[in-house]
Amino acid sequence: MRLRITVLLILFHLVCSVSAVSCGDNITGNTTLTSDLSCEGLGITIGANDITIDCNNFTIQGNNTQNSIGVNVISYAGIVVKNCVIDDYEYGIYFYDADNNTVQENTFTENVYGVYLLNGSDNNNLSDNTGNNNSRTFYLNGSYDNTLSNNIFYNGGMIHLSYSDRNIIDSNIDNNRSDWPGYDDRGVSLEYSNRNTISSNILSHHLTNIYLSNSHFNNITANTVDNHGTPGGNPKNGIYLGQSDSNTVTYNNASNNSRGIFLSSSDNNTLSHNTLINNSDYGIWLTTYVYHTSTSQNTIHNNTLNNNGEGIYLDDADNNTLNNNTANNSQEHGFHANTQSSGNTLNNNFFCSNNQSGGSYYDLYDGDNNTGDNNTCDTTYNYQNESSTTTCLHTCSGWLLSTTSTTTTTTIISSTTTISSNDPSAPRIDGYSEPETISNTSAIFSITSNEDCNLTVNYGECNMTLFNDTSGCITSAQHSDFKNSGYTDWPFYTAVNSTWSQAHLVYLTSLIPNIKYFYMVIATDTSGNSRIKDDDDWYYRFTTGTTTTSTTTSTTTTMTTTTSTTLIPSTTSTTTSTTTSTTTVTPPSIVINEFLPHPSGSHQEWIELYNTQLEAINLSGLKLDDVGGNSSDPYILPEGKVIQPKNFTVFYKNETNITLGNLGDTVRLLSIYGSVIDSYTYYYSQRGISLGREADGGVEWTTFELPTPGYSNVGVNDTNPPSVSLDYPEDNAVDTDGSIFLKYTPTDLSPISNCVLYTNVSGIWQITQIDTTLLVNAQNSFGLFGLENGIYLWNVQCTDDTSLSASAPQSRAFIVNKTAGSVCNTPVDATINETTNVTSNETKTTLLINVTENVTNVSIVIASYENDSKISNLSVPNLGRYVSIESNTELEESVSSIILRIYYTTEELSSKNISEDDLAIYWFNEDEGIWQVLDVATMDWVHATGINKPQKFLWADIEHFSDYTIGAGTQSQEITVVTGWNLISLPLVFL
Repeated sequence: MRLRITVLLILFHLVCSVSAVSCGDNITGNTTLTSDLSCEGLGITIGANDITIDCNNFTIQGNNTQNSIGVNVISYAGIVVKNCVIDDYEYGIYFYDADNNTVQENTFTENVYGVYLLNGSDNNNLSDNTGNNNSRTFYLNGSYDNTLSNNIFYNGGMIHLSYSDRNIIDSNIDNNRSDWPGYDDRGVSLEYSNRNTISSNILSHHLTNIYLSNSHFNNITANTVDNHGTPGGNPKNGIYLGQSDSNTVTYNNASNNSRGIFLSSSDNNTLSHNTLINNSDYGIWLTTYVYHTSTSQNTIHNNTLNNNGEGIYLDDADNNTLNNNTANNSQEHGFHANTQSSGNTLNNNFFCSNNQSGGSYYDLYDGDNNTGDNNTCDTTYNYQNESSTTTCLHTCSGWLLSTTSTTTTTTIISSTTTISSNDPSAPRIDGYSEPETISNTSAIFSITSNEDCNLTVNYGECNMTLFNDTSGCITSAQHSDFKNSGYTDWPFYTAVNSTWSQAHLVYLTSLIPNIKYFYMVIATDTSGNSRIKDDDDWYYRFTTGTTTTSTTTSTTTTMTTTTSTTLIPSTTSTTTSTTTSTTTVTPPSIVINEFLPHPSGSHQEWIELYNTQLEAINLSGLKLDDVGGNSSDPYILPEGKVIQPKNFTVFYKNETNITLGNLGDTVRLLSIYGSVIDSYTYYYSQRGISLGREADGGVEWTTFELPTPGYSNVGVNDTNPPSVSLDYPEDNAVDTDGSIFLKYTPTDLSPISNCVLYTNVSGIWQITQIDTTLLVNAQNSFGLFGLENGIYLWNVQCTDDTSLSASAPQSRAFIVNKTAGSVCNTPVDATINETTNVTSNETKTTLLINVTENVTNVSIVIASYENDSKISNLSVPNLGRYVSIESNTELEESVSSIILRIYYTTEELSSKNISEDDLAIYWFNEDEGIWQVLDVATMDWVHATGINKPQKFLWADIEHFSDYTIGAGTQSQEITVVTGWNLISLPLVFL
């Protein structure tokens, strides 16, 4: 097939007209420029579907006149514009009601708008373009479902959306390095635009890098917004939300701005896991400023704010929830709520080492009746924890526990350590070069810096997502030790180096052959100052070598091995005339039954086949393709693909890569020899409406406002909610770095408006992320990063356009453990009236289990944590470690009794100054966030507790998997559990 494509390309160059293109020409066929084109007013106009304009790197030059257009596209589809330099127009490329077009690898210079999409110009792809000195390089007005990715912008406005929904703005790079007076003052701007995704972009030197006004349900994630110290001019914002509700702002790095994240009169937003460093005014600011109505009901959790003017400032902001945030080393207040801010709740936050300016400022300043519990700080004004008459329940120094521990992995320790403010400058990156050695799967380059610093290397394939995270560091002292962040496709890697004044090699491995990559490097010193290489060449591209592995497959040679019916092309169904349908009165055994050429919402294109026979048919080696103006390569049906009698099978675009034309195409099913088995030609399509046979396998064709992929075309109504499967990771999987992708697949007849991820990563079960740009009947994913040690639950709930919702029938758990060798994952088969023994030497734990019904093919995961933030909540002397026990729901619901043994040593007791007579087992109550001693009298799931001094373990007869530890108490009594006891006959001991 690759040979066929090559031949077609050669023929194209032979037969294509090479006559010069003139200003004002109406282009109706594939065209390649042979020289520059200088046009006043109008450059060229597109006059047909499915054509390619290749400027061959020549320029279409305007003269800056009003309403001038370089390339004009009105109501056409399948247009490709590439390799053009378009200069000095009001509209570089103008799309009006134009869908499914591609703008790729062009340069837009000195235009008012580089590309302008207007009035329902949907499903277009704008990628790998360069914008230079445009007022706004991309402008979308009333346009939906477009993708803007991997574009680079110099000195100008980037992207503006107005009344445009469900677009993806991903992995774009802003190369501004100084203020430029002629550009739009916003990087990515949304006005009255909903359910868009803004992800993995890098922006700098705008008054507002990401701007939302009256825009709701958008997802802003993994962006880097950095104004490099906001030199001169007006205050600069990292991310701004004005009158914008229910947005998700997660995992962004908003540093070196005036304000990191700025919310004005915006409600019900989620701000989580963001890193905000060196913002001169505020890390996070909630205010009535601009719109003069309160900013309320927002959730702010797990954010890291260091070295800001003020950490978190609530200015007339009511009833917000702030949990698990860290705001340290602020010049003024760590947390500040003014006298108009009330009803806010603060739990488990850390505000330490603030008031760096030496004024009258506090770690926690409360102007008006805000409440919460379990916060950590040293200095407060007018604030009291709910559970205590003291101000903060923990002091900064007390919360840090031992500073000599070498096994501490919590972010609490690292984030509350005092950082020196004597170094105001970021490290230089010197000797940053293109890769010195490139192979099929790896690349090596060298780098030096002028001072000690941490290194973050971000890289990705040029047409994929670039993920950015400059906050994470591993604790290795080796410069070549890189840490996989958990990204499944395109990771970043981090290494810590101590002598960057010398050149070091950086290794990128596990690359894909013959792929173009780019990479960038960020250096961060111990004062939190970060820098990307300062000149215009701050990122590099390279291409891996070509693999020598053969790609030949034999999937098309075994057609008859399992086929129960031989497919012979029908002589009456192979004609491809210009009639509406090429299907005749006698359809073949396998027919094209229905297809969707112009999807809406979250759907994708698909083709459905139907087996008209009463016996199964093997489809191996058959081919699907289309023959429109920009036809796709045929898709070979996989080996072993069988369709059952009178049944359906559906092939989606993400599998076949077949793109059907919106304004006409021919869909074909071919035999293994290339002859036509069935085909259908259409000349028009409507968004979200499929074409199919009125009766399954019948002769007459019609349209369906409710498409039915995989179901009968007759009498099907979508009254069922979506079906959701959790694909990855497996239940109780162990993650070792705190970053993980959660993959899921939603299935539904209707488009899905959104899927939400529920987790307990914040300590309570709640919505963690929202996906509004997902694919139906395909795998999607959520990313969680920077998690601490623990066991986490997750599930996904999806809602379709008919407002029907459903979750996966079973939630899953995964375990984060960053300490090697401390996890035991044991398969378990348990039988009634028999004791099942599970022993974990790594965690010093043994379980003796009895069940009420037989349980097979399940597992128990036991993880041990030392010097963890959770154990620090235990106020009594303790061993400084705890075990966390999880299992499949099937086992948990069947347990009748468990004997838990936790072992200790004399050395442990001596080092902690604990008497063996005072030992007791404690249980962590997740609902209340506290440790409680096991008490037979008050806990109906605790039957007995005891201690075995000769063998040195505490034991408890319980019915509950959870987190347990050993501390000083008086609840246990010395009763030896004899090895081999059957739990059914175990005597109960009540204290």
